[in-house]
Amino acid sequence: MSTTAAAAATDPASLPRLEPVAVKQILDSGDASNSAVVLDVRDAAEVRDGAIAGRVHLESGAFSDTAQVDALLDGPLAGKSQVIVHCMHSQKRGPACAAKLADRIKEREAAGGEKGPDVVVLRGGYEQFAEQFGDEEKLIVKGLP
Repeated sequence: MSTTAAAAATDPASLPRLEPVAVKQILDSGDASNSAVVLDVRDAAEVRDGAIAGRVHLESGAFSDTAQVDALLDGPLAGKSQVIVHCMHSQKRGPACAAKLADRIKEREAAGGEKGPDVVVLRGGYEQFAEQFGDEEKLIVKGLP
């Protein structure tokens, strides 16, 4: 990465945050299947304990691999207008991955690629979302492989 690109790196703290209730509204409205997608960056052991229904999963360590990020952008994130990134608490890993994703989207757009989705972070992460909506089976899935 060039010095210019490094200087323009997205600050994770600058990314917009969505409250869990706003994400629930997106999921309830069906927007998550049409224009928005929830991206879980927790590790597999954390996901086995529960996850937001319909989410896409890519472990945080994969965000250092441009090919995996591109596969995500060309696959489940293609055509989406918004990606809502979270980890367990969305304090470090989630925002850091969201910033890397936002930077890769900017790089691809600068190279003439299609506009990528807006990147936001789920405030409080999976833990806060599950605390508020864990009793709603259509929102939380448990016992994933």
